[in-house]
Amino acid sequence: DENRCWVWLLDQVLIGPFLARRRAPNTVFLTLSVLALVQLLAHVPLGADASLLVALYTVSAQRSRREALVASGILEVGVVLASTRFVPASDGLVGSLIFLTGLVTAALFGGVAWRSHVAHLDSVVHRAAQLERERDQQARLAVIGERTRIAREMHDIVAHSLSVVVALS
Repeated sequence: DENRCWVWLLDQVLIGPFLARRRAPNTVFLTLSVLALVQLLAHVPLGADASLLVALYTVSAQRSRREALVASGILEVGVVLASTRFVPASDGLVGSLIFLTGLVTAALFGGVAWRSHVAHLDSVVHRAAQLERERDQQARLAVIGERTRIAREMHDIVAHSLSVVVALS
């Protein structure tokens, strides 16, 4: 059936750029958004539209909050357009908007939470490395202090022995 082939091809086109999402999350998100708009204008609902949620997650996990909010705004416009274009019979327009907006919000906050988690882990690792350097530095200072104390005692012993030798001579 020719329609199935067309739908399969559109699905593949939506998933194709998805492979580069970690290297260029904004570009992939915008590309997928444009492709989803074309698909919306062609009036062909696709399951691969879920790739937009993963792309939003990637943008919010790897980029600034401003970029994540802009991407979620773009996707929310797509949600409104898709909900008005493909109104599901059982949920109605409001149910569709609420459900899809919930998915966008979950993708956004999931990415932001992941970015926050990674930043926290980075700070913990950095702090542990700093504490390890400080501990090593304290150990070196303790060794130097002990060597200095031993050298001072040896100097005192040698100086006392020489004064005894001089006094006896």
